Amino acid sequence: MKIGIFGAGKLSGAIAEEVRQAKSGSGAKPEIVWVVDQGDTVPHLAVDVAIDASTGSAVREHIEWAVKTGIPLVVAATGWSIPNLPELVSDRTGLLVAPNMSIGVAFMKRMSSIMALLADLDRSGELSIFEHHHSQKKDAPSGTAISLANACVQASSRYKGWTAGPAEPFSISVVSLRSGTEPGYHQILFDSPLETLTLSHRARDRRVFAKGALVACSWILGKKGVFSMDDIVESLIREGGVSNA
Repeated sequence: MKIGIFGAGKLSGAIAEEVRQAKSGSGAKPEIVWVVDQGDTVPHLAVDVAIDASTGSAVREHIEWAVKTGIPLVVAATGWSIPNLPELVSDRTGLLVAPNMSIGVAFMKRMSSIMALLADLDRSGELSIFEHHHSQKKDAPSGTAISLANACVQASSRYKGWTAGPAEPFSISVVSLRSGTEPGYHQILFDSPLETLTLSHRARDRRVFAKGALVACSWILGKKGVFSMDDIVESLIREGGVSNA
């Protein structure tokens, strides 16, 4: 599997390290063919799939590149929004969008709907979300925190949205901290007068995102349309293992 990478930051470096340590199994060993930083020209070297590990401001350009070339793209960059994304991509290529490439976070998002049902059942308690990232991360709340909040709202009959400011009725409070070197910590908290329930995930090493990105690269090959890590989780549950992704 030949891979191209947009972006030359921390995630790009983690992906390169994960590729170096990848062991040949029944499939082909991944190979990074090119890495381009902001402003660089994309080399005319064939790749099977590309990863966008750049910044939110560059995502549209990279998606348009993928649509034009027909090369599948895994978007790991955060801090962007394209309302007409499905229409833009259509059946021209495969696009997998994930603000967090961790398989564990993808399962956490699936479990967040259960937390929402608990909050619906016991209305004496409230849901909240807390996230902590390193001081250099620019966007807040994180894309992962937003996706967790949206998953809770979608599963709940009680909550209608989320807020990053002061608490509001029928909204889930999302709190962000930017400090130190934390790769990524996310927590969903249900807090009631009688009990609390916490669902949390901490990334111990950025290679967890790189590992998930390589799983996503393998999974998106041959597919058309827009997908997310939720689709990978569904396929893993249905087929019974990462090796089948």
